[in-house]
Amino acid sequence: MTDSDLQHGHHWDRVKDLTGWDLTEKIDGCRAYWDGTRFWTRSGNIICAPPRITSCLPATPMDGEMHGCRYGFVRASTAVRHGTADDADRKWDGIIFTPFASLPVTVCRSNAHALDFMREVQQDGGEGLMARKPGLVWCAGRTVDLLKLK
Repeated sequence: MTDSDLQHGHHWDRVKDLTGWDLTEKIDGCRAYWDGTRFWTRSGNIICAPPRITSCLPATPMDGEMHGCRYGFVRASTAVRHGTADDADRKWDGIIFTPFASLPVTVCRSNAHALDFMREVQQDGGEGLMARKPGLVWCAGRTVDLLKLK
């Protein structure tokens, strides 16, 4: 598993019409790919997540984010890079895995709606939004049908 095996978006140019696209909050954490048995970083390293995180996951591959909720990037990064698979490892305190497919979706009504929603998320401490074209089929690499709003 490497970065090229994951799906990535482009930055939104604030011109492309996003009406009808799915908007989700862009989580500020560390990308994590669950292969059904273990986690991988985007650079191909194994993440030693503890059983309290891994034991509740299905044997189905999932792409998502390890994070410590808003303002938790540094804690998540420390856990991903230096944490052990021991449930007692304090580096994992407050860190969760959120699959991208489980994020709440808001259908974009207009570009103005997308910008207002993005500002609202950022004012509450979030990083921004992701916009996904309806019907997007997962494929590795960059796609213009997945856009970052920051």
